[in-house]
Amino acid sequence: MDQQLRQHLVHSITIEPWVGNNFDGTPKFGPGVVYATRIVGRVMQVRNTFVMAVGAGEQAVPTFTMYVHADNNTRISTRDRVTVPEQFRPDGQATVLLFNVSWIPNDDGTYYAKLYAGWMYHRQGSF
Repeated sequence: MDQQLRQHLVHSITIEPWVGNNFDGTPKFGPGVVYATRIVGRVMQVRNTFVMAVGAGEQAVPTFTMYVHADNNTRISTRDRVTVPEQFRPDGQATVLLFNVSWIPNDDGTYYAKLYAGWMYHRQGSF
């Protein structure tokens, strides 16, 4: 990873890899690994106009982009459990949903991970 980018990785996250499901269908995770990360957050206003929906109306949805320093052997999946630092937790909820994982190449042939995450998945557009 580029040294200039590495100096901006001031946060850390823990990723527990998904290894399967238990007999009752609940997810099972492996041991957590701590990664140096840069977390860039934003809050989107999501308007739910579906009348039958519980809590219809506007809702603030925090989402994040996380730039993760990982070696080329690292595997990150949207099924993995990710724990973020305390300052990024609304209502004390420590784990986030991974919406997408992208791998971005560096000039030296290595990659870093770009993770899109939040606490609620929403569909953009109308129903």
